[in-house]
Amino acid sequence: MTSVFKSNILTLSKNNNFKLEIKHPKSIVFLRSLLLNDKVSIINESKSVNLCNVTFDAFEVLNLSKFLSKYDSNYKYLVHMFLSLKYQINFLYENKMGITFFDIDDIVVIKNKKNSTIFSFVFLNFNKVFEIQDDFLLVSKSFNKLKKTSFFSPELLTVNTIPFKVFYKCCYFSLATLIAYCIDNKQLDFLKPLDWNNDDFMKILEPIDNTKLFWSLLRCHEINPKNRFLLWI
Repeated sequence: MTSVFKSNILTLSKNNNFKLEIKHPKSIVFLRSLLLNDKVSIINESKSVNLCNVTFDAFEVLNLSKFLSKYDSNYKYLVHMFLSLKYQINFLYENKMGITFFDIDDIVVIKNKKNSTIFSFVFLNFNKVFEIQDDFLLVSKSFNKLKKTSFFSPELLTVNTIPFKVFYKCCYFSLATLIAYCIDNKQLDFLKPLDWNNDDFMKILEPIDNTKLFWSLLRCHEINPKNRFLLWI
């Protein structure tokens, strides 16, 4: 059996089919956020309060870095990514949970059929999901051992104490940065914290200038978290 993704909460592996296991008190909510029924053919499924198991069939499941090395980035894929992760963010928010930040290793890409041109992008690292109270994430785990990168929102970069509270829209900024990385990861060193300015971000977005995705990413990448909006209009 080959491991595709593994954490203390969720494992995804491949044998003849793909097997997903989630161990957590919120396992059913996490599973529903993946919207697997719309993405893959479910073979078997079992759910309980603390444990969910799903076996499904798909042509290919890759982590995001392998996807980017295998497939040329194009506007259609970027839109699928934004809309897939937008749905997951909103679903978790409706269940009073939020994501602190995204990273390349947090995302897997599902291709359901061999000749399909539609890819689904799914966030699996639920270690980065925390409860929301009064629009603030209550973060109880230390980030001290994590290398800070440009995928951290500006307010996360300033965190020095644990636990802490952070406005729930921190992941909006991170999502916009992640998609910018998929557009062009050669202009800037995304693995280091960046002192973002509008010119840097606009330059990376030049290939999608004046598209719906362009404006959506700009709305997410505001420095002030209360000015961020996750919209597709």
